[in-house]
Amino acid sequence: MSCLLFFQGPFLVPETFKRLNETDQNRSIFVNTTAEIDEVVRIERDNIIYYSYGVFAFCVLLLIAMLIYFPNKPPSPPSPSASTERLDYKSGLKQLIRNGQFWFIAIIYGLSTGTRDSWSSMIDVNFKEHNVSQVEVGWIAFTSAIAAVVATIIVARFADKFTRRLKIFLIFLFFSTTVMYLWLILTLLNVIPFHKDYLFISDVLASLLNGATSPLFYELSCEITYPVAEGVTNVVITTQNNVAALIFLGIFFIPGIGTMWMNWALLAAYGLGTVALFFLTETHHRLDVDEHKTE
Repeated sequence: MSCLLFFQGPFLVPETFKRLNETDQNRSIFVNTTAEIDEVVRIERDNIIYYSYGVFAFCVLLLIAMLIYFPNKPPSPPSPSASTERLDYKSGLKQLIRNGQFWFIAIIYGLSTGTRDSWSSMIDVNFKEHNVSQVEVGWIAFTSAIAAVVATIIVARFADKFTRRLKIFLIFLFFSTTVMYLWLILTLLNVIPFHKDYLFISDVLASLLNGATSPLFYELSCEITYPVAEGVTNVVITTQNNVAALIFLGIFFIPGIGTMWMNWALLAAYGLGTVALFFLTETHHRLDVDEHKTE
């Protein structure tokens, strides 16, 4: 759904200023009278409202389908640990609060993923001053989202074969993502000769790499916090993502802040995350139970 919205959005909510200038040769280069600006604001507000209603309706349909069909649990436990009784919500939450390794992972995940998701939502604003159109940005974001989905499936399957090497996977993916975002920033700064293709390639490769980190973080978090229920662990770690995103988007309220800071914030999130991961102690409490019972 989100992949489709990236390239559908520019067509459903087009750049009104550009459209008015291109369709009326008698207008000046810029729409700048009070009446024209008011008309543009009205058109764009209406388009955004209709777009939001459409997204809302689609999400409601998905929710209804899930409530009707989605099973509560599989017919049989997929692993020995899955059949083990978990701590209740309150006890599990208390144990999470005291688990330092979990919070270490949660902060790395929340800071990186929250920053990345917020950065992606503002990519049009970020690239606009570099003469990258809304439609072009939509296709960059769409391709990046598809790349992230494909990478998630491939890496998750590959990681199943090396279940005790999740930390190595994460370090490699974080380091590679940092390199890709550094390439993107140097392109925006014209340190590397600017070309739209460089923005496209660097962002797609970065998304391909960092998109695969989320399931690994969730898996490692559940391993470290077992026997806390996976639902409790995932709710808490996802909250860190939302908190980081809220802070990131809140910075835009600072007058004259510009857009370049968001690229440096993204680079810092993955650069610092790469270093921090070296200090992570990888444990597999849940996997230990599965292997012991299997033996």
